[in-house]
Amino acid sequence: MAEKHLKKGTYGYIRAYKKYHLIVSVLWACLVAAVFTAGVLIFKTRLNWLTLAAALLLLPAAKAWIASIVMIPYKTDEPEHFEKISAMVKDMPAEVYSDLVLTKYEGAMMISVLVLYDDNFFAYVPKQRKTPDQIRQYLNEIIKEAGGSSKALVYNDFNKYEKAIQRLSRQEKVTGKKTAALRKQLFVPAV
Repeated sequence: MAEKHLKKGTYGYIRAYKKYHLIVSVLWACLVAAVFTAGVLIFKTRLNWLTLAAALLLLPAAKAWIASIVMIPYKTDEPEHFEKISAMVKDMPAEVYSDLVLTKYEGAMMISVLVLYDDNFFAYVPKQRKTPDQIRQYLNEIIKEAGGSSKALVYNDFNKYEKAIQRLSRQEKVTGKKTAALRKQLFVPAV
């Protein structure tokens, strides 16, 4: 899959995000260093207005560096997992998302593959700091905020997750009434 202009929830998003923000971080570091060095070379002292400009440029540079650092622990999962699940639900009114990093006051969590079907979340979460129970609780909060009453199912073993999706694909085809609200809650824009 092409990694150009990937949106949150598409396979490869985390990999593309890391590459992009690494490049942006390096460019900011080079710009700050160039402005500071130019000031020292021109004025023969570090006490000049270009040093002030370099210091002010550190603020957006720090924001870019933090965006890179925050994503370090997360990685895009194996493509086979996403492709298997996508193939299993292709004939269903289900939505499949990948590479989701959800943030909460207590910390961030990563969902490798998420199926949204009939107002339910079915999530595969590889081993990470947050437990499946903590992620399940957070997804249940999202469902509740969207006005739903269903519960999220979270798996950290892909084989069990695959079996759950197989059972799901054999069910009667339904369309959830709250799916749009759940999607809106899941993809709340960063502030």
